[in-house]
Amino acid sequence: MTPRTLAERLATALATDDLLLREAACDLDKIIVSGWSAKTRELGSLAFWSKYLNDGYKARQLADTVRRMAVSRMRQQRRMARREEIHRLADIVVAWWLHDKCPTCQGRGLLVLRDQQVVSNIECGSCHGSGLRRLPTPDEAGLDWEEALFVRRFTDVQLVIDGAMGSYMGGVSRALRQRIENRDEPAPERAVLVRTHDDGID
Repeated sequence: MTPRTLAERLATALATDDLLLREAACDLDKIIVSGWSAKTRELGSLAFWSKYLNDGYKARQLADTVRRMAVSRMRQQRRMARREEIHRLADIVVAWWLHDKCPTCQGRGLLVLRDQQVVSNIECGSCHGSGLRRLPTPDEAGLDWEEALFVRRFTDVQLVIDGAMGSYMGGVSRALRQRIENRDEPAPERAVLVRTHDDGID
């Protein structure tokens, strides 16, 4: 069995008691800390919920957010491109990123022997072992850019989304562990005043 990525394990943890986050972590805990992390990591939250929990509404928000982010980055880096082209690039990156697994090996990087239904040691010829779907070409994206320029700009946007989701997942994981640890700590003992005849009280 191919090991699952951290993102896949965390997605499962938000619905079940996985990721070794202790059985004490109830669904309410996960929902609460997910909300905490989303407040400071909006892009990562949208990316995670869109990709691993198949939230269509979040996916639309993700596309809009990535469009704005891409325009801002292009301007900061003084790259020449029309707004329509940048929006097109953002849409293409998001569409690819949400379904980036190689369709031949399903993201394993290795071929599955169909007659035995087991993963082989043979490298997938479609993705050459990366487990990722082929990047679109500029023509497929509808952009009149040179190949190298397209790949560079595509990868730049992709890495921003990857980084944002990684930050969001890290925040959720840390917050959940801290919440459980705080809850598991024993409550401080209360001091009880015991009066005796030696207290001078009749």
